[in-house]
Amino acid sequence: MYKLPKNYYLIYGEDPGALNFLVPLLLEFDRLGRNYLLLCDGKFAFNYFEKHFLNPNKFNEKELENIVQRPELVILGTSENKDSNGFKITNWARKFNIDSLAIIDFSGASEYRFRGHSNNPLEFAPKFIFVPDQYCLSKYIDLGFPKSKIFIVGHPLKDFKFNQSKEEVRRKLFNNYLKNKKVVVFASELSSGLNPRDFIRT
Repeated sequence: MYKLPKNYYLIYGEDPGALNFLVPLLLEFDRLGRNYLLLCDGKFAFNYFEKHFLNPNKFNEKELENIVQRPELVILGTSENKDSNGFKITNWARKFNIDSLAIIDFSGASEYRFRGHSNNPLEFAPKFIFVPDQYCLSKYIDLGFPKSKIFIVGHPLKDFKFNQSKEEVRRKLFNNYLKNKKVVVFASELSSGLNPRDFIRT
C-alpha cells in the first residue's frame, strides 16, 4: 500500500523525455518541503529516479483505486504510449474532481500523447498542460485544447544546460581546435540502440 504524506501531489513519470523535466522539479519540491507521492512504470524510469536520490513507487492500479486521502494535484509525465497507465490516473483524477496537469517536454507526437487507442487526440488530456515553448503551445491549440489552460514554463533541464552563448559552448567543447570552422552536429534518438527490457513494465 502506498505511504501517503499529508497535503501531497501525486506524480507519475514514464517517458524518458518527461523524466528529464520532472527530476529538476522534484528536487525543487524536496528543497521546498513539498510532499508528493512518486509513481512510475518501467525499469528505466525507476532507476532514473533512484539515480537522482528520489523514491519512486511502482504504479499499481488497485492501490490507486484504494487511495482515500486524495492528492491536491496530479502531475503526469508521459509520451505517446497508447497503453500508458497515466491514462488510468487521468481518469481517476477526473472521477474525484482532482486537478491534473501534464508536463510536455517537447512538441513531438502531440497528436498521439493523449489519444490512447481512441480517435480523439485529447481523449485522456489533463485539465492543464505545461509546455516548454510557443511552438509546442500552438500544437495543442491546433488540437483543440483550451489556450487558457496551457502554460509556457520553459524546460528546467534545458534552461540550466544551455544558458550559455554559442561562443562559450564552442570553446568548452572544442578548446579553439575548430576556431573559424563550421561544425555540424547530428542528434538522434536511436531506440534500437537501447535495451528494450529497460522500458517494459514488470
